[in-house]
Amino acid sequence: MLLFSKGSVVSLKEIDTLLEALAMNTGLRINKEKRKVFFSNDKGHKEELKAAIGVYEGKLPIKYLGIPLSVNYLKARNYTSLIDKCRGRIEDWCETILLW
Repeated sequence: MLLFSKGSVVSLKEIDTLLEALAMNTGLRINKEKRKVFFSNDKGHKEELKAAIGVYEGKLPIKYLGIPLSVNYLKARNYTSLIDKCRGRIEDWCETILLW
């Protein structure tokens, strides 16, 4: 799950509260060891924000569900692996359709 928020302690605590409610209502538990926070810019209070809900800081760029995420504008070359994967799936579907 990918969530966006303002860079404030209040916002992060509200998200933490919502995730706890989600866990109580659905039985789905968030693995706190795998949670990470990513900052789009440094406003000097990262440590305070991370400590507020006890998360680790992740480093960008990363891939989320095969899609590259970055604070910078991404170029077409950043999407080549995703495009290749989609192209491969489409080619598989076309071969399947032709076999019928």
